[in-house]
Parts: sequence; structure tokens; C-alpha cells
Amino acid sequence: MSEPKQNQIKPPYLRAFVAVVDHGNFGEAALDLGVSQAAISYAIAALEEELGVILLARGRTGVALTPVGEALIVSSRQVLQSLSSIVDIAASYRSLQRGQVRVGVFANVGTYILPTAIARFQARFPQIAISIKEYTDSEAVKQALRNYQIDIGFTDMEHSEEFQVREILREKYLAPAASRGESSGKTFELGRAI
Repeated sequence: MSEPKQNQIKPPYLRAFVAVVDHGNFGEAALDLGVSQAAISYAIAALEEELGVILLARGRTGVALTPVGEALIVSSRQVLQSLSSIVDIAASYRSLQRGQVRVGVFANVGTYILPTAIARFQARFPQIAISIKEYTDSEAVKQALRNYQIDIGFTDMEHSEEFQVREILREKYLAPAASRGESSGKTFELGRAI
């Protein structure tokens, strides 16, 4: 055996090791993992080579753990469980089963539009926490997006090369004019997209 290699242990090698121990032989371990027996043999040999120790005593009736194999099987199971947990946690974030959404808003958006949107979102995704930060203007929201301080920003930008933009509301503002001259009694519409 050569000297052990640092950080070269591959999860498939550990899966093969645990499966062989669980089944007592290479053939059943291969069936359980859906690989060939040669792949199991290769994985065990590679793991032993990387660790610099013999893990399994091979015999006619199957395999048995060596003393070092006995010492490493529990840790091997723990590593595989940890890897499985990592995958599960990532999947739960991808599928919106947990996590946090940081929302940036300015002025009236936080007061008038956001409460209804948040209520709908939380009804659909109750495990997602929502934090809201109010900014003084649209440019401050954009800067917070650039700095990864927020995940979603409500602004008055209609399009952007920098961000994905979706119009969710178009507001209509009225600007009454003073009653002097031609504009007497008229209003002017100013539109703004959010």
C-alpha cells in the first residue's frame, strides 16, 4: 500500500464499501448499487489504495471487516449520511420548501402592493421566510440587488440589461393643473410601471 492521499476519497468508493459490508459480498453489493461486480472490486481497491490500508478480508464465503475496516465503517456511513443530507437540503431550497427571500422596496410599494403579494406567497410557500428592507428610492433598490443584499427588488425600472425585469403593475398618476388659461379644469396622466 502506498501513502494515503489527502482529500481524494470519492463517495462512490464509500458507497461500495458500505454496500459490501452490508451484503457480505461483492456480488450482492453490485446488484444493490446497480453496477457491475468489477466496479465494486475497483472501488474497494481504489479506496484501500487511497487510505493506505486493507479494509476487507476476502474469503471463499464472503468478506469480513479488518480491524481498520471496523474502525472506519461507522465514519463511512456518517459521511454518506452527511452527503445525503446536503443533497436533501439543497433540494428543499430549490423546490421552495425552505429558505429566505430578501425583498427590497421603495416608498409606496412596501405599503400598498407588497402586503397582498406577501400574503399570497406565504400561503403557497409557508416554510420560506421573507425579510423586507425599505429603500429611499429605486436606485438604492437596484444597488442592493447589485450587491446581493436582496433577492428581489420592486422598482420603477421598465427594462434592464443587468436584471431580469417583470412588470407587475402599471400605476396611473393624475396631475391637476391650476385653473389659469387653457389648461383650466384639465388633468394630465403620468404613467409609471413597477
